[in-house]
Amino acid sequence: MNAKSKNLNFALSLKSIIFLLIALVAAIITLYICIKPVISELAYRKAYFISEYSLKQKKYFSRYKYAIEEYEKATRNYPWETHYTVMMNKDIERYLNVIEDPNEKLGLINKALSSYSVVQQLDPVNPWYFSRISALQNRLAFQLRDEQPQFAKETIKKASINTRKAAQIDYENPIFLENYANLLNFNKRYTEALYYYKKCTQIDKNYYTAYMKMADIYISLKHYDLALSALENAQNRIVKNLKLPKTHKIYKKSEKFKDINYQILKLLIKMKDLDKALIYFNDHHKDPHTTIKFSGLGGYLFYLLDDYRKSYILLDYFYSRSEDDIYVQLYTDLLLQVNSDDQIIEKLSRILTFKTLSADNKAYVLNKLSHYQ
Repeated sequence: MNAKSKNLNFALSLKSIIFLLIALVAAIITLYICIKPVISELAYRKAYFISEYSLKQKKYFSRYKYAIEEYEKATRNYPWETHYTVMMNKDIERYLNVIEDPNEKLGLINKALSSYSVVQQLDPVNPWYFSRISALQNRLAFQLRDEQPQFAKETIKKASINTRKAAQIDYENPIFLENYANLLNFNKRYTEALYYYKKCTQIDKNYYTAYMKMADIYISLKHYDLALSALENAQNRIVKNLKLPKTHKIYKKSEKFKDINYQILKLLIKMKDLDKALIYFNDHHKDPHTTIKFSGLGGYLFYLLDDYRKSYILLDYFYSRSEDDIYVQLYTDLLLQVNSDDQIIEKLSRILTFKTLSADNKAYVLNKLSHYQ
């Protein structure tokens, strides 16, 4: 009886040891699986910090390579999380705007394209991947346009296909539709481009960039009334966005189009509707978002209206803040009529310092100046 009890106790102890070993192995495996995402997240955060620092501090820009290493570490440890690869590739596109070495650029473009091919195996129908691959392929084609023109041409075709795929997969997303419309526009397929730009505005009435591009097409086709309507629709959205705080993301994007008043006034002059242009100028020249270009164009408008005094005042104001030589000859002729010799010499001499001054305008100013020296 005692022998049996001892054997039973020994058998139970052996089972316990086996169970403990299994539990220990399971715990180690579980811990390893749990730690991997943590390691990945820490690597990703480190990569993000290095990346932002290198982009903000130009002298440390070369450190972006360490950021890529950390991004790749994050991806290796947790390959199912495609976010790490996507963020790395987004930063690579930012680096490309800074890097000047063409070989270095090519290396990064190919790295990003290669990593996108991996994440597409995990998510083959994500339209964002097709969209970003298209952007990178366009960059690649641009880099190789001289050395490998045939390859560049084939790459552009691939980029076009990916742009179209993104629009087909998510046909209710105005971003992808606009990208496809841009492609059609570039290839001078204006009717099709207009269709997709219009669809963008139907999906999102505040999608002002589509209105702006529609206006460009209408102007090229000399459909000025339609262009004016598109610009006015864009203006309503842009002005609303420009009232947001300057740190707001939407404000920063809209700020690129803050010369919308200039664009509308320019179109009204092109349409030779000077009465409406005058009303528009008077209504908008004090708008807080109005750019200096609007004043210069206003000077040209008043010249067309034979109001030379106001034309000179506006152009003088324009050239006190700008070196755009578009109105130099007109401004020169006007200032000769209202200034003393000393003022004429001073103002014309200043114009000659403009870095953007064309050869023709420089010769014109020098000729006029020679009469006062």
